[in-house]
Amino acid sequence: MRPITPINQFEKACTRAELNETEQRIIDHIRYVGVFNQPSLTKDLKLNTKPPILTILCDICRKIGQYMPEHFKNVRKWSKEINEH
Repeated sequence: MRPITPINQFEKACTRAELNETEQRIIDHIRYVGVFNQPSLTKDLKLNTKPPILTILCDICRKIGQYMPEHFKNVRKWSKEINEH
């Protein structure tokens, strides 16, 4: 079963991660739309295609994940169980 992100812990982790303006816009957009892909994020947020938005998102997740390490570990474990790639 997919780990559910505790919203209060997530909010605190986002604050502590000190995301830059673009990173925060990405997170806010994903939280608003829910389902996304790389082309839609790039277009909707009018971002450059380099570096790829999924690379930026991966960096954002690591920044936030360092402030919720147990949850981050559980999400990564769950993700690997779903798809090894």
